[in-house]
Amino acid sequence: MNNPSITGRLTQDVELRSTNGGTDVAVLRIANNDNRDKPMFVTAEVYGPGAKPCATYLSKGREVAVSGRLVIDTWEKDGVKRERPKIVGRVEFLGSASRGEDDRFADAALAAAADVDRTADDDIPF
Repeated sequence: MNNPSITGRLTQDVELRSTNGGTDVAVLRIANNDNRDKPMFVTAEVYGPGAKPCATYLSKGREVAVSGRLVIDTWEKDGVKRERPKIVGRVEFLGSASRGEDDRFADAALAAAADVDRTADDDIPF
């Protein structure tokens, strides 16, 4: 089974990108501290309709839960091949210090986006 999930806080604001095919992608950098000495840093991506609400309503420090599929991101830098795992899936907005009307709207928008059929998204890497 390939279905990781992680809860943590965003280490920076969400980055919104687009694939060559025009599909929105939200990139999240998450710190997870499970009472060890050092936090674990994880990259996650949300594709399609759920990406814009992430970029609009999530910011550095916000707690999120991410679940999906683990994929290996590969690239080459200075002639050296590099790899890192990332989670591609969906995100759940978790509590903040003060939940306002915008937070409730964002949660509803993300829930609605999660119900959209994404079978036509050829740009999704899994």
